[in-house]
Amino acid sequence: MRKTYREFRKTYCIPIFFLIPKILASLSTALGLVVLVGWFSHNETIIQILPIFVPMQFNTALGFLICGIGLLLKPFGFNRIVTIFGLMAFVIGFSTLLQYIFNINLGVDQLLMDHYITIETSHPGRMAPNTALCFGLTGFTLIILGRINKTQKVTMVIGIFGSIIAGLGAVSFLGYLSNVETAYGWGSLTKMAIHTAIGFFMLGLGLFMLAWLEGVDENIKVPNWIIFPVGIGFATIILSMWQALNTKIGEDYSSLPVIVLIVGLLMTIFLVATIQFAQISWRRAKDIEHINWKLKRRISDHKKAEEDLIKKEKSLQESEERFRAIFDYANDGILVGDINTKKIVFANKIICKMLGYNNDEILKLSVHDIHPQKEVAPIIDAFEKISKKKIRVIENLPVKRKDGSIFYSDINSSPVKIGEKIYFIGILRDITNRKNYQEALIESEEKYRSMMESLEDAVYICSPGFHIEYMNSAMIKRVGYNAIGEACYKAMHGLDDKCPWCIHEKVMEGESITYKTVSPKDNKDYQILNSPIFHTDGSVSKLTVFRDVSDFKKMKSRLIQSQKMESIGTLAGGIAHDFNNILFPIVGHSEMLLEDLPKDSDFIESAQEIHSSALRAKDLVKQILTFSRQEKNEMMLLNIQHILKEVLKMIRSTMPSTIEIQQDIDPACGPIKADPTQIHQIIMNLATNAYHAMEEHGGDMKIKLKEIKLKTNELIDPSMESGNFACLTIKDTGVGMSKAIARKIFDPFFTTKEKDKGTGMGLSVVHGIVKSMNGAIQVYSKPEKGTEFNVFLPVGKANVEKEISKAGKKIQGGTERIFLVDDEESIVTMVKRLLERIGYKVIFKTNSLEALEVYRSNPDKFDLIITDLAMPKMPGDKFASEVLKIKSDAKIILCTGFSEKITPKIASGIGIKGVLLKPIIMNSLACKVREILDA
Repeated sequence: MRKTYREFRKTYCIPIFFLIPKILASLSTALGLVVLVGWFSHNETIIQILPIFVPMQFNTALGFLICGIGLLLKPFGFNRIVTIFGLMAFVIGFSTLLQYIFNINLGVDQLLMDHYITIETSHPGRMAPNTALCFGLTGFTLIILGRINKTQKVTMVIGIFGSIIAGLGAVSFLGYLSNVETAYGWGSLTKMAIHTAIGFFMLGLGLFMLAWLEGVDENIKVPNWIIFPVGIGFATIILSMWQALNTKIGEDYSSLPVIVLIVGLLMTIFLVATIQFAQISWRRAKDIEHINWKLKRRISDHKKAEEDLIKKEKSLQESEERFRAIFDYANDGILVGDINTKKIVFANKIICKMLGYNNDEILKLSVHDIHPQKEVAPIIDAFEKISKKKIRVIENLPVKRKDGSIFYSDINSSPVKIGEKIYFIGILRDITNRKNYQEALIESEEKYRSMMESLEDAVYICSPGFHIEYMNSAMIKRVGYNAIGEACYKAMHGLDDKCPWCIHEKVMEGESITYKTVSPKDNKDYQILNSPIFHTDGSVSKLTVFRDVSDFKKMKSRLIQSQKMESIGTLAGGIAHDFNNILFPIVGHSEMLLEDLPKDSDFIESAQEIHSSALRAKDLVKQILTFSRQEKNEMMLLNIQHILKEVLKMIRSTMPSTIEIQQDIDPACGPIKADPTQIHQIIMNLATNAYHAMEEHGGDMKIKLKEIKLKTNELIDPSMESGNFACLTIKDTGVGMSKAIARKIFDPFFTTKEKDKGTGMGLSVVHGIVKSMNGAIQVYSKPEKGTEFNVFLPVGKANVEKEISKAGKKIQGGTERIFLVDDEESIVTMVKRLLERIGYKVIFKTNSLEALEVYRSNPDKFDLIITDLAMPKMPGDKFASEVLKIKSDAKIILCTGFSEKITPKIASGIGIKGVLLKPIIMNSLACKVREILDA
């Protein structure tokens, strides 16, 4: 009867129980899908059930669809998809809770659907906070189901979350049935719909059942942890109903919620106690069943012992047959031979198969026939020793088959007395595979050692007791000697005790750890990789690889310096741009003053000083833009040699005789593509710095130029490309610099010179020029030992074309009408006066939008438009585009101090006829205007 009941449970009950989570998941999926269809088809009955009920929100229906599919896929093993769906549900719930907690509206509730039903909702389309909480718990539970290995604790947590979700759904549903609004709604916030409550009850019950069924066998037992989710689930329902009643009824009927709370908690305690009692009873029943099983097992063992005794008695009577059976069916080959004649008198089936003979053939053979001839003599000697019991085992013995092939075996042999005669019995085990494996193992070890020895990284292996077991050649070279057997901390880092950063114990526990450190032994930066080596005997060694990253660290430092210089350059470019707008009126007005003032005026000298100072400021702006690599220069293919000689002649006359200049200029050094002015500036700045460093005590200035080739691993800067470079070296024997100062010398306005002897811009400009040419600059210096600058500039290719500068045209005026647009009133006033002085009629606007309307009203009124680039509301390039839409052949000149987004090429693509860089000199302006008008 008991067996029939077990078969019934196994055949019918278990499949039904495993079907329950799938049914509940399918219902939840169907619920979400149906309500989504209701939203898309505007079916309020599906969405709301009844007009008085709260509608299920669109995102709530989407959440049920996601959670239902995730729960439905779990039994089929789609863990990754379950995790993704769980994460989606968690994000839906968690993001909604965040909106409620922080009183914000992220707008995600209206993304997919315009919510046209808004009964009992605090935000159109937003799900209720208790709904969001349930989705967050459901999503988190699905993530656990999909990603975490199931243990009893994890399964219990899943069951608890399922019971809480089911409890919250049940409370809301009971609230609808009992007309207790506070059971399904929290304050003035969005309330949970009735079919939402039913959906969460199904989802929670499905998760609970899935957790329980993780450990179900044919007994369908109740797991020990079941009391926790059951208790927590019922407690959730009771506490939620108590809170709902207490909120709805208030203080006038405060006894009813308390009664509900007490009765509910007592029921929960009773239910938990009942489950606990059932579990205890079930365990006791299992213990009794186990005791009965042990008794049956002992009886069975006793019967078996009796049967074995009978068999042994019978086997003693049939010893010869049993002896033959053992021989024939042994795994090893067995031979019995005459100890005197060495003839084989008995052989089992295995040895016949191993040698390739049948039983009759092998009984005609002797020891001499089954071994190679050259091995027979030592084998006979070995058998003599066996007969005298001096040895028992012969290892790696060659054995010859019938076909002449050889295999190797170990023979365990001993003399045995049968009747009145002495025989030897030999047990042969074929070790050919083992021998091949050992040879392969030796070969593998040789490969391993060869590989380790060929590594450039230093490697050693350490025992659990911190003693070195192996060092490769690179590690021996680093340490200076072979330190096998020594303590690792002593040999590797020169320490007397364990390293402060030691991770030896963690690696022994199986961890692989990588860290960086500076070794006290050689003060180098190392990346150290540590991995465990597990041996077949259970012991563990530590494999450590030292990778020298000192050079990489230096390259990283150079990259950071390069990035810092780039950011400073961007700032300098911005300052230069604004300064151009200030200089523009000064240059223009000073030019007009010089034209208007009589030659004998007392103010002519002051005006000339103003004009000269403005031009010097203009050159300074150009220097700043060069430093920031934002100034475009006249690039041509040129040889440095003649520029270098000219500069040296110039500075030679300014230096005292205590400074000697030594030149080593290679005439074969190839040309570079550069601006001659900039090359002149580089040489002058570096030579002047060298002169100042030796000004007080004198010394030697060595200037060298040669062409070198740099490979990829020899490049100084990441932005450089491998190839030929012109290397300019300027070395002095002056005061030198510390490392801290050397790191700052290329920073703008940094100087170590006395006041009025330097601005700190020279080396920063040099750095900017060199970088703009895809070159690099290095400095080596020590206090009181002098300084050496090396400048690397890429040698130009033979097919580089020289750029031919255009000769300036004759300045002319005109009578055309010009429309001037600039937001700076001082610039507009000044340019208007300049143009009117040479005959043009000028109309101006300081607002680009107003200017566009003026032009739109009468586009044929103007022959030329001059506009600034940087203007509020509408920049100059946009203004030009709008003008060209009105009149496609309009002539436009764009003025700018500097812009990364506007170049002459880009401006031409827009339709702009010319570009002028501020500050604009009157001659340049007049020439450009005439050039465009005459085009």
